Amino acid sequence: MVLEAPTLFVVTAAVAGAIAFIFAAFARLRREVPGFSWWVWSGAVSFLGICILFARGAIPMGVSVGLGNGVLLAGALMTWAGVRRFNGAERVAWVVPALSVAAVTLVLPLLQRTPSDFHLRTFLASGSLAVVYAFLAVEMFRRGPRPFRPSAVVATAGFVLLALSLGTRSLSGLAAVGTPDLFQPTQLQGVLIMANVAFMVVHSVGLILMAMDRLQEKLQRTAEALRLALDDRDAARQRAEEANLTRSTYFSLLGHELRTPLQAVIGYAELIQVTAEDQDAPHLPHVETIRQSGRHMLSIVEGILTLAKAETGLLEIDPGEVDLAGAAAFAAGMVAPAAEARGVRVGVAVPPGRLVAAADGQAIRQVLLNLVANAVKFAAPGGTVSVAARDDGNGGIEVAVEDDGPGIDLARVPTLLRPFQRADNRYRSAAGGTGLGLPLSAVLLSLHGTELRFAHAEPRGTRVSFTLKAVPAAAPAVATQ
Repeated sequence: MVLEAPTLFVVTAAVAGAIAFIFAAFARLRREVPGFSWWVWSGAVSFLGICILFARGAIPMGVSVGLGNGVLLAGALMTWAGVRRFNGAERVAWVVPALSVAAVTLVLPLLQRTPSDFHLRTFLASGSLAVVYAFLAVEMFRRGPRPFRPSAVVATAGFVLLALSLGTRSLSGLAAVGTPDLFQPTQLQGVLIMANVAFMVVHSVGLILMAMDRLQEKLQRTAEALRLALDDRDAARQRAEEANLTRSTYFSLLGHELRTPLQAVIGYAELIQVTAEDQDAPHLPHVETIRQSGRHMLSIVEGILTLAKAETGLLEIDPGEVDLAGAAAFAAGMVAPAAEARGVRVGVAVPPGRLVAAADGQAIRQVLLNLVANAVKFAAPGGTVSVAARDDGNGGIEVAVEDDGPGIDLARVPTLLRPFQRADNRYRSAAGGTGLGLPLSAVLLSLHGTELRFAHAEPRGTRVSFTLKAVPAAAPAVATQ
């Protein structure tokens, strides 16, 4: 059966166009599969070359034959470049391929004057393509993916068969009798062209399957890396939990080992003061210094241990009902000696028995003590510190502590809520303290679902406040007859 040129054109162009479309549809793989972008371009360029080759009636024969075959050769070389990149080559040498394309494009148009020229043109056009596909087959055998998967076998078989088919067509061009056209209507030439089309489909399918295999391998590696990362995360979490348990045990033992001797020092100091026969003895002021230092050290230890418990999630509160008037009076009484030494007056404006909060009493007293002690430290000498509380009208009680000191830089508040940070170095020696009061207060309030708020007091100073949930007042009893 003889296949006419129009039939060959339609079949070849349709198959080439379909291959180009399929590669374009998978173009997103170019980011994941090395060399795939070259295959996308190869499909488009090969389709363009076939269209130019069959446009001999619309454009001059020399241009059609030379440019069409040159573009086809360029498409085959792009496939070769993609295979090289797929197999791991960092760079592709383009000097020889570019010269080959230029030679085919320029020489073939000159071979159209005599029957011998037609023989030679067919030989060069198909032979150059056969050489490229033979090199592709060798490249796959030498550097192809290992192990050699079915997809690589399909692509390699397509390259081998296409090289053989093109080689046969090249040799048949020299052996043909008469006027061998590039697509002359003979049974042999028609069969060879259709074989080329079929083998082109085979190697294209093989390349797409190779790309899918590579993508699957990458996904498997990613999944394995993710699995290992999850295992590492679980192991790290387990180590962290063990470290937290170890740390909590350590701090528990540390607290016991530090509290016991400190309490003994404080107790013996107080015992010496109480039992001294001569209350004017010169050593008693030193005993008082020992007692105060011991209490100060004990408060630091308690603060550090409380923060450590909070970090490990072991700090808990015991919610109850807190009379804020009593808590404020407790804080004011505790700082009275320090306030008296600096000439600072501490005022409490909390109506007794009327403002009761749902909170841990010990924790709230500690918070108020820390805030009032801070206010006394930074208040102006001879100044005032006020502790106030009010119903905020939304089921809560706002508690505020104000001083008339130099004020606070609100931009530094996040820093001040970290342990061992101080408000301002200029007041370090005068104010004293360890920088644990505010962080500890913030932690205790966070367990109550609230937080510290900082603002500038008027006309000067600092206002620190927080809000607690109020305990609803009991409904008045109804008299009955």
